[in-house]
Amino acid sequence: MLVNKFLFMTLVGSALNKLKEMLDNPSQIPTFLAESLPSQSLFFICYIMLATLTGYALQLLRIAPLIIVAIKRKWLVKTEREEKAAWRPPPVLYDRVFANHLFILIVGLSYSALAPIITPFVALYFGFGYVVWMYQTISIYIPIYSCGGMMWPITFNRMIIGTAVFQLLMVGVVALKGSFAASCLVLPLPVVTVFFYLFILQHYIRPSANLSLKAAHSLENPAANFLQDVIKGYMRTQGVQILPEPEVPTSEERDASDQASDLEKSIPLTAASDDVKLDV
Repeated sequence: MLVNKFLFMTLVGSALNKLKEMLDNPSQIPTFLAESLPSQSLFFICYIMLATLTGYALQLLRIAPLIIVAIKRKWLVKTEREEKAAWRPPPVLYDRVFANHLFILIVGLSYSALAPIITPFVALYFGFGYVVWMYQTISIYIPIYSCGGMMWPITFNRMIIGTAVFQLLMVGVVALKGSFAASCLVLPLPVVTVFFYLFILQHYIRPSANLSLKAAHSLENPAANFLQDVIKGYMRTQGVQILPEPEVPTSEERDASDQASDLEKSIPLTAASDDVKLDV
């Protein structure tokens, strides 16, 4: 995504704007790129506004799922169970949502210094996205699994890569404009970012892969609690009726029932034998 959508669109768009000048004077290609790269911010601003105003509106309206449900109910649904399944909303496609948000984040970081006017549009995109996706995940979509926070390290890695790309892009643009002193001052930033990532990896990400001692000590029976949570989550997501849990007798009740059964076994059957003799 970083190469196909961001770098390719940025470099190709810049080259097309100055294609004739580049062919006439190939030695000035770096200068042309440095001048035309900030002009691509207008394209990305239009893209971000389209995703903000149109994409989130379609996400709330859910026109495509409504058409699919109508088609299923018209020709495919035969039973009441199938009709309920047709109305059931699909799970969140986290991979697509994450990729789109990450692309907007990289665009906003990369152009925040080249064209600062793009920053309010990026903030508007994430502000609308917070409201829309908070409502969708709570009220519309039904989660089918919980990764337990394992997605955050992946997200953090991609954010660090986007920050490093922004810093390298700034070094290249400043150098292409001929300001070598400024590019030398910006050059240590990627190194600082790499050291910061290694620090976070060593002190936070690797220890977070294991359960903390405090959390593990607070669980009296982790396996039983885990299985109960899984069963309840499955029954809730699949629409299975949750039956009341049977009452488990206490140790005193079990001892009383055992004593009663032992007492019944110890009673002699003399009365029954006398009745049999009288009948004979």
